[in-house]
Amino acid sequence: MDRRTAWPMRMATHSAWIVSLLTVVAGCQGRGTSTPTAPIAEDAPDASTAAVGFPPLTGPGRIYSFSALTPPYILDDAVEYTKASRYALYDDGSFAIQSSDTGPELTGAYTETDGVVSFHWQASNTAGPWEATGTLTGDSLAVTYNIVMWLVGFMDAVYALAP
Repeated sequence: MDRRTAWPMRMATHSAWIVSLLTVVAGCQGRGTSTPTAPIAEDAPDASTAAVGFPPLTGPGRIYSFSALTPPYILDDAVEYTKASRYALYDDGSFAIQSSDTGPELTGAYTETDGVVSFHWQASNTAGPWEATGTLTGDSLAVTYNIVMWLVGFMDAVYALAP
């Protein structure tokens, strides 16, 4: 292959890589900046049975039980896990997301400022750190996850303060 034919082939290959990369980047753009969509109401457990199957709290704090999913969501298993979850926000600044169905609770620390809760997880994976933000409005906590957590199955959701 001479230089006259090699150069166009190299440019075509580089162009294909660039187009592929731009497609991925474009697909990831706006993942937390899109116009909010109203949560889809789900059959949340009533307060009298919300604690069944959950581990006990380890100190004083607030419990937010699953109330509704926030679209988009695509993974049925993750949806079921999310429906069976709750957040325990302890007064000492620690938190746990707990499931009544499966697995250990996931823990970390949180900070709360002007109705915004920043979750700092003890867990992460090779794709990057786990990050989540909650917004407190009245008796509800709307939680959104970063793309790393979303890709491993965490679904944005709204949780209601348990009595």
